[in-house]
This record gives sequence, C-alpha cells and structure tokens, in this order.
Amino acid sequence: MRVIGYELRKLLHWKKLLIVGAVWVIIYQLFMSFYFEYFPNGSEGYEFDAAVEMVSDYGPKLDDEELKQFVAAFEARQHVFAEQIKDDARFQEAGVATFEEYVHHDSQLHQPSELRSYAQDFGKGALRDLLGELYAKRYILEWMEYSADTERFSLFGTAQQQALQRIVEEQQYRTILPEQVMQYFKMTHKYTTAAILIGVVVLTLPIHIGDRRRGMLQVQYTSRLGRRLYWRKLAAAMIGTAAWTTVALGVLFALLAQHDISMFMQGTLNSALMAGNYWLNLTLAQYMFLAVGCTYALAFGVCLLTVWLSRMIESYPVLIGMLVPLLFIVLTVGFNALLDRLLSLYDPWWRSAAGYALLSLSALALALWRGRREQRLDIRG
Repeated sequence: MRVIGYELRKLLHWKKLLIVGAVWVIIYQLFMSFYFEYFPNGSEGYEFDAAVEMVSDYGPKLDDEELKQFVAAFEARQHVFAEQIKDDARFQEAGVATFEEYVHHDSQLHQPSELRSYAQDFGKGALRDLLGELYAKRYILEWMEYSADTERFSLFGTAQQQALQRIVEEQQYRTILPEQVMQYFKMTHKYTTAAILIGVVVLTLPIHIGDRRRGMLQVQYTSRLGRRLYWRKLAAAMIGTAAWTTVALGVLFALLAQHDISMFMQGTLNSALMAGNYWLNLTLAQYMFLAVGCTYALAFGVCLLTVWLSRMIESYPVLIGMLVPLLFIVLTVGFNALLDRLLSLYDPWWRSAAGYALLSLSALALALWRGRREQRLDIRG
C-alpha cells in the first residue's frame, strides 16, 4: 500500500492537477457554460414551463382522463387569446380571430409578418407569453398524437417495430420529459466526460515512461518486488482515475443543480416530448445513473490504454503522437456511438453494449498481457 500511495502522490502532483483544472475550465467556457447560463433557451422556455405545469397538475404520466383535462385547459387558453385580440384592428385586418387562424396565417409566410411582430410587442409581452404557451402546448399535443400513430412503424425493422408497438400499447409516450431537459444533461455530461478523459491521459501518461527515462527499469527488474511494481502502478492509476472522475462528475451535478429539473426525474425516455425513442424506457434518473457508469467505463478504458502505451513506448513525442489520435477517435466517433446515441432505437440494440465491451475488454486484455510479460522480461525491459 505504501508503494501505491507513493505512486498516487506522483500521479496527483499539483502540476498535473493544475493542467487538468485548466483543461476543465477551457472546456467549460467553450462548450458548457452556455447550457448552464441559458437553460431553457428561447422558445424552449415555454415548452419547459408547459411541461412543469403538466407534471404539477397530472404527475409524471398522463392517463386518458388527464389528457382530456389538458386538452380542455388548452382550449380554455385559446379562448383567452381570442378575447384579447377580438377588438384589435391589426388582427381584424389579417382576418385572425382565433389561435388556429393565427397559426395558419403565420405558417403561410416565409418570413416574419407585421402581425407576428405586432403580436410579440402587444400588451408589453403579455400576448407574446400567451402565444408562447399556446404554441408549446399545441406542440406537445401534436407529438403525443404522432407518437400514438402506428402507420409510421413500417419505416423501421422488425425489432424496432415491436419496440414501437410496445411504446404505444403501454402508453410510454404519455410520460413527461422534455427534450431540452435531456439535452441539458446529455450535452453537459458529454463535455464533462471529454474533460475527464483528457485529464486521465494527462495524469497517467508519464507513469512508466518517466521511470524509463530515469533508468529505473533496470533497477526494478533485479528483484521480484520490482517486477511487481507494474501492478502497483496500474492500481494507483485506476485509483487516481476513479478519484478524478468522481470529482469531475460531482462538479457536474453541482452545476446541474443550478436549474431545478427534479420534477422530471420520473419521466421516461420514450416520452412524446423527446426527439427520439429508446430501446429501454428508463426514467431520467436511471438514464443519468447509466450515463455516469458509462463515463467510468470510458475513463478506466482510457486509463488502461494509456498505462499500457506508457510502458510500451520509450519517448514522450511518440507516446503523445499515439494518444492524440486515440483521444480524437474516442471524443468524436466514440462519443457519437457510445454517449450521444446511447440506447437509441434507431441503432441496433446491441451496439452500445458492444462498444463498451470492446473498449473495456481490449484495454483490460492489453494491460493484463503486459503485466504477465513483466514477470518474464530480461533486465533490459
């Protein structure tokens, strides 16, 4: 344990932590700050408010009676809109007396009309907010109707059709989970994971190559204890990776708490308010837990690969030259397949699991193979 503690102190040296912290700050400023500062953004704010109202009134899922109540409440708000504009000359000139007529008038134009601009400023924003609310609720009802439509199933494969049929039969689409809430978590989680993986590389990159440059390998291989040092270094790297990943994820969830999304934790992935469908109808809380597990899997996989490369390669330029494309592949193609499209119904159900298994098992196999070789290498290493 004393050796592991010593290796951990080297791994978590303040200079390395300073670099890792700088990477985090840069990624936060470039990619993450927008989501925290402007959530929900623009017109999505009305959809978010409508979803919050629905959860407050009906709970995380609507039954048939509650859906009728929601439709009735939506129609009542349309009457309020009609009352507000009935004596307004601008709307009368355009032949608009109801919300649906306004929607039809607005949809026929390729650019904002004078009526739309007027409506945005009418009553110091009161009508604008009412229109935003009505559009949001209309959008929700349209997507619930679309989600229940079985005619679209013919576009998908047999397994996907069965999954979609189950979504309709179990009325999974009736749960309330706005897409912007999911994106709020997914995007910030993705960039946090990117910072974590870069940090893992920075922390573990010199774990073996530093000893080689100082001529320590020849000393290590003269004793059985020295030959076992590989495993202690690997253990220290894994512990350091776990610690850094935990701290970074802790910071992420502290930042996420700036905006209260707790009311949607029981909403499920196949909600009509979501932009797609998923193989598993997890709740948002369960999906977050799964995503955190995926981050740890990626972090440990990259840690094992970095430790293995650090032992195999003799110079920093070559090591960095190999790690940069590896990181690029993981942060682009890997993230798209393993994080962005995690459990997506539009991909084969096994793809995500296979991707994580391939990365984890390959990295583990290489690390174990090198560990066994350490016991048989001659003194030149």
